Amino acid sequence: ILNVIYPTMKSLFLIIFLLTPFIAEAQPLENPGFESGDQEWVIKNPATASVAAEAAHDGKLGLRLRIGDDAERAHVDTAKLPLDAGRKVKLGFWARTSSDQTGGVVLLAFSSNNKPVVDENGKPLLTVGIRNSPEWTHFEKEFTLPDEVSSVAIAIRSWTGSSGTIDLDDFELKIE
Repeated sequence: ILNVIYPTMKSLFLIIFLLTPFIAEAQPLENPGFESGDQEWVIKNPATASVAAEAAHDGKLGLRLRIGDDAERAHVDTAKLPLDAGRKVKLGFWARTSSDQTGGVVLLAFSSNNKPVVDENGKPLLTVGIRNSPEWTHFEKEFTLPDEVSSVAIAIRSWTGSSGTIDLDDFELKIE
């Protein structure tokens, strides 16, 4: 009987081992490194943001924000990505800047009726500021979303009054 059970159990453990990374964490972004250009990303003002080879961290392309004191703020978003309520998310990306505190990456959260879910001060639940990082730096934050959140979007913004460039690449949004 052990000869029958053992191969079956061994196969079951192998299947569980192989599927665990896909069950534990999902990566809903299809174009996290801009290798397909701006596919999946909405660039609101092409004068302030573009997909470019010189902005690549790894691969051929990355996102470059150009920010001037008198220029319009950069504004790049993903579409809303659906998820189950109460999930833990990890947002990560690589960035470098030409000046201090030029912008940030925001995880926008939405309820099932598409209303923004914000903190007690009316601000997004998760913001990662990009500051004085002339060399490629990995930024990462984890957060457990409130139960009313049913979708999220990644928003990339330049701050008012800043100037310089920000290069961003290799985004990772893991949902557990």
